[in-house]
Amino acid sequence: MRHLLDVDDVERIRRLRGRGEGQVTQDTLNWAAWLRAHQAYPDWQPDVLTGDGWPEMRWERWLGRETVQWPGRILNATALTPQETALQIVTMLG
Repeated sequence: MRHLLDVDDVERIRRLRGRGEGQVTQDTLNWAAWLRAHQAYPDWQPDVLTGDGWPEMRWERWLGRETVQWPGRILNATALTPQETALQIVTMLG
């Protein structure tokens, strides 16, 4: 089962700025938005992954399905400390 660990965009910006590594870009926010949409609709914008993708990934196995299920959940860790997030992950995987 796959899960998505997420935070709200404003919190994502705050945390990335705190790292000071220059990772705060619109591309980063767009990727997070795509992951959220993909979790709800696994066939959402497959070109994000397949465009210029590695052919050996055999995209046709995913794209050829009538329905695709994402069996996981989203864990929104916006209000959680790192320790609380770790505990939630361990519980989810339990």
